[in-house]
Amino acid sequence: MKSPDLYFTKPTPEDIRRRMQATEQQQPDAAMQRLQMEAQLAAEKVRMTVNTTIRAKAVAIEKPGEEGARIRD
Repeated sequence: MKSPDLYFTKPTPEDIRRRMQATEQQQPDAAMQRLQMEAQLAAEKVRMTVNTTIRAKAVAIEKPGEEGARIRD
């Protein structure tokens, strides 16, 4: 069996330092931040819709047909 060292080289400490500094210096991309915020907002809307649906079904089961049915927690 061949050694993986034949195909991959190990980075030098200098390479590691340069790569770490490059990632630290990168500024967040505004477009990426906006996409992340939109995704979080969409996920929160879905979560709230699901919770509302579950609560509405709990009310319908607890007191079917009543207007002032209380939501169970």
